[in-house]
Amino acid sequence: MTYKQSGFTLIEVLVAIGILAFMMSIIFVYQSQTIESVDRTQSFDSIYHMGRVAMRKIGDDIHHAFLISPHWMGKENAKYMPSSVETFFIGKDEGEHDSISLTSMSHKRLFRKNRESDQCKIHYEVISSEKLDGLYTLIQKKQPWLDARTEVEGRSLILIDGIKGFNLEYYDVRRRDWIDEWNSASADMNGKLPFAVRIALEFPNPDDDDDNIKMVSAIPLAFAVQEK
Repeated sequence: MTYKQSGFTLIEVLVAIGILAFMMSIIFVYQSQTIESVDRTQSFDSIYHMGRVAMRKIGDDIHHAFLISPHWMGKENAKYMPSSVETFFIGKDEGEHDSISLTSMSHKRLFRKNRESDQCKIHYEVISSEKLDGLYTLIQKKQPWLDARTEVEGRSLILIDGIKGFNLEYYDVRRRDWIDEWNSASADMNGKLPFAVRIALEFPNPDDDDDNIKMVSAIPLAFAVQEK
């Protein structure tokens, strides 16, 4: 008794291999596009998350800025101002990398028995990034006590790395316009705070080297005195 053996011909095998290779190439292209899309989404999410965190921190410090001056505490109480304490609000226009120093009531004590109050001195500035070529780092210095100087001592903490620009504008109610600098000790400002501060952070666009991602927020100052 003989049995007839059945199988695939060489042409059928080659056709099957061709179909399999075509399907695998489609799956590979689709998977590559999916991975690239996920990476792009994560890059944008990381940028916006860092921007929101930085904006919240800077905004909180600026919102609680204060000055001990006749404009802030009233002329009747001016004689009680301590001479050993200097309060200030100094914003400098430095092109695309501005800086700001101020006294604020945003300090939070980490330990209950610390001899610290909510008053502090804060400084923000931009330096070149040590890890990312052509980009910059926004750092913060905080001193949890006041003294007679406007310089802020303390360790530099990295608030955000990998930015292109940090710009600040100050709303002057007398001019009814935004200006690039503010110095509460100057004769023009005369111990006053701006009514609001506009913060702008710029990040590189992961999709376009010639484009930037810009985040802007306007922060009102709680202790600013409105002109009458």
